[in-house]
Amino acid sequence: MIETGSVHAGLSPDRRRLWLAAAFLLAVVGLGIWLAWRTPFFASLGRQFTSPAALEARYGLRVNLLAVTAAGGMVDLRVKILDAEKARLLLADPELRPALVVEGTQAVLELSGDFLEQPLALKDGGSLFWMFSNTRGVVRPGSRVSIRLGDVLVGPIEAK
Repeated sequence: MIETGSVHAGLSPDRRRLWLAAAFLLAVVGLGIWLAWRTPFFASLGRQFTSPAALEARYGLRVNLLAVTAAGGMVDLRVKILDAEKARLLLADPELRPALVVEGTQAVLELSGDFLEQPLALKDGGSLFWMFSNTRGVVRPGSRVSIRLGDVLVGPIEAK
């Protein structure tokens, strides 16, 4: 005679629920870590740091100014082109426009779409002027800010 009933091979229903809850929690934590590492701040962590002097020697660019302006609402970045050929190594790709990474925060200030659409005129002795929206006023005079150009992080530089 065959018995019928609730005989299951494997785990009891309580243990099965516990394992499912643990698997769900692990999946949520894993997704959270993956999303966190995709944010601009964490994405900048694996980049190569360089000093302003090294930027000048290797890429022909000199940072002339990084300052808070417009009553704290904007950050002004001014760069002098010393060697246009070297500068093209870093600035030729329009997808690699500069961004500002603010030390001690997770803030990354990026250029607006209007600035991204403008072609860069790279010529010896020329200057580049970029204005960043100072979101939530994260950059203040004295803040330490790194300039992200492609895979290169320049700085940190003290904002004026």
